[in-house]
Amino acid sequence: EPYIYLFGGVGQEGPLNDLFRFDPSVNTWSRLNASEPPSPRFGHSLAAADGGGSMLVFGGIDIDGQLPASVHRLDVASDSWEILVPTVSPYATSNSTPFVPRGRRWHGMDVLDGYLYVFG
Repeated sequence: EPYIYLFGGVGQEGPLNDLFRFDPSVNTWSRLNASEPPSPRFGHSLAAADGGGSMLVFGGIDIDGQLPASVHRLDVASDSWEILVPTVSPYATSNSTPFVPRGRRWHGMDVLDGYLYVFG
């Protein structure tokens, strides 16, 4: 089934980290209680990965006004989150420290052929 996912954003009380799923076949929203969600944030990006089996969240502005640089993965089958820990790229000039881009906000993001692309 194709679903639409909504994570976080900002409400009257500030940044949010709630998670919802919309089922267009019955026009209903469901609130999901996924384990260990990312910190509340807005201005982030969410992209489907693994053929729709997972969702990735990157960036945004957190409750302290910081720009998180972590990538979080939601397994849609189990409704559980995990933080993806970067490894050293085979293209890196140093083999000891993984490259991690700085956090950002209001950017675009997509997954293509298993690679995460961030724009902006």
